[in-house]
Order: sequence, then C-alpha cells, then structure tokens
Amino acid sequence: MKVLITGANGFLAANTTRELLRRGHIVRAMMRPGADERSLRGVECERFYGNILQKSDVDQAMTGCDAVIHAAADTSQNKRSANDYFPVNVLATQYVLSSAIHHGIGRLVFVSTANTIGYGTREHPGTEALPMAWPLTTSGYAVSKAQAEKLILEAYTEGKLETVVVNPTFMIGPHDAKPSSGRIFLMYLGKPVMAMPAGLKNYICVTDAAAGVVSALEKGRAGEKYLLAGENLSFLEFFQKVDRITGKKPMKIVVPPKMLIALGCIAGWLAPKGSLTSGNAEILSAGHYYSAAKAVRELDLPRTPVETGIRQAMDWFREAGMIR
Repeated sequence: MKVLITGANGFLAANTTRELLRRGHIVRAMMRPGADERSLRGVECERFYGNILQKSDVDQAMTGCDAVIHAAADTSQNKRSANDYFPVNVLATQYVLSSAIHHGIGRLVFVSTANTIGYGTREHPGTEALPMAWPLTTSGYAVSKAQAEKLILEAYTEGKLETVVVNPTFMIGPHDAKPSSGRIFLMYLGKPVMAMPAGLKNYICVTDAAAGVVSALEKGRAGEKYLLAGENLSFLEFFQKVDRITGKKPMKIVVPPKMLIALGCIAGWLAPKGSLTSGNAEILSAGHYYSAAKAVRELDLPRTPVETGIRQAMDWFREAGMIR
C-alpha cells in the first residue's frame, strides 16, 4: 500500500514512517520546504515538499496514494484560542479530507490527541466514550483538534470516506528533533532543583504509538476513535524513573495546584502568548488517567514499559548532541 503521511518530520510521524516501512508499505513523506529532517535521518522513502495550507500542494501529494495518515498539526503551547490553531489543525484537515475524497483514497487515519477525550480516575480511567472534559475545554489546541475530529468522523458517517481517529497520550522516545514532548527532559536534566506540577499524565512509548497508528490504518474499525495510551504516572513518579535511568537526582518540589494556578494567572497576564497560563496550570494540575483497553484489544497495541522509552529518548538526544 502506498501511504501519504503529512507532517512526516514530526515526532510521532517520523516514528510512524519507520513503522510503515518496516511493515512493507511504500511511503510518501510530506513536509514543508526547508523542514528540519533530522527525525527522518537514514529513512529511505519518497519525500514531497509542500505546504499543507496550499490545497494544490495537498492534491499533488495525494496523487497515486492508496491511504493517508494525516499527522501534520500545530501543537504549540504558546497560543491560546482555537482560532490561533484553526489554519493548520482545522483548515488543513478540510483540505486533506476533500483531496482524499476526490482521489478515491481507501482510508484516512487522523492523528488527534487524548486531550479531546475525557480523563477518568485511577480506578476508572478515561476511555474513548467520554467527551472532552474541563479544564481541557479551555485549551485552544484541544478544541481545534476536536473540531478537526468532527470533520473526519462526519466524512465516514456521510459515506464519503473510511476514516479512523487515533488519540495518543504523552509520547516518549527517539527521533524527537524539534523537540516536542522531549523538552520535558531538556528542562529537567542538569538542574539542581526542579519544580513540577502535582498532576498526572499518561505516558506511552512513541514506538508503541506509531505501531498503533499503522494498525489503525491496516485493521482499525472505520468511524472509530482509539486511545493510544500507556502508563498513568504523576510528574513525580515519571521523573523518579528518569532519575533511576540517568543517575541524576535533582531536588524535586511539587507545586500545589492552587499555587500553580495563581502563578499561571500572573504569567498569563504578563505574557498572554506564553506557555504558562491559568488554563495550562489547571491542565497540569489535573489527573489525566486513560485506558488503552480498546486499542490493545482491536489494534494489538504494544505495551512497552515507559522506562524503555526514556532510555531510547536519552540515547537519541545524546547521539543528536542535544544533551551530554
């Protein structure tokens, strides 16, 4: 199968490209002209340079392909409203959808985020059946991805195209050149003292998430969403794992939710487009418990320990010269 993958030089997309090739697919990797291609170093695939916001470029990239994985997205945390994210996350998705329908593409997999799904508790973690919950409803990024998901799933219910949505949680692992989630390591390593939120995230090895994306393409049920999730860990638990692997043990200070939210209010007032706002502080202080039971059952999602992803990330950052 010949597969077009958009935003191919991104963290998850670069790992997904490798997984597609490993399974014998032919890949056309779409990315911006002049894009940083370090995440695709050593990958032998067709490269297409174009602008995801130019419909003519999308149409040209789609020509001759059998399926599409739409992974291109604006994931910046320095924007606030859904309107800031609309061009890349919604409008470009409309272009990809219309082009896929025009070209008679067999299947489209849309890479979304777990942030569009309601989180649960440790005893009853969030599943695909839960709607997006506060405080994620205050995130312009999450709202824009939810808007794009609606377009994707409507295309299936209207009989226009087979579509599947995947919702990865916080990914850890190699080939994070920009970096994206890997910034969490760069902020932590080398500091004598580290302040962290009291909240919890779900962490998944990016190689597992990539396997889930490709399995969704190959055998996911059309019209369905799949949480690609791993381990539920507090920030403190996660960094304790990093300590055991790196041998570094900076002092850790867990910031209480009310204090972090107050700091977010002040930071948001001083720098409205900054990464710390009251909304982001609310999100960081919440417990994002998720379950991958559906993806494990239907997609055979791998369950690699998070420690493996941490080691792979550390090794890759060292090889890339980004950490010592």
